[in-house]
Amino acid sequence: MISQIVFNAASIVFLLVLAYILWSGVGKKRPQLGRGFGALCGAIALFLVWQTVQLLR
Repeated sequence: MISQIVFNAASIVFLLVLAYILWSGVGKKRPQLGRGFGALCGAIALFLVWQTVQLLR
């Protein structure tokens, strides 16, 4: 359980950084592509936050 929480936390951080890079970097030159993938990464990060909260209960 602890290893799963640590893995989820690392994945959340990585996905949020990737979402920021895609949204702001790629999103300036190719808005549909960068912001679409940025939103997808953000949604997956939110899912992992929900999953981690469920593990802690």
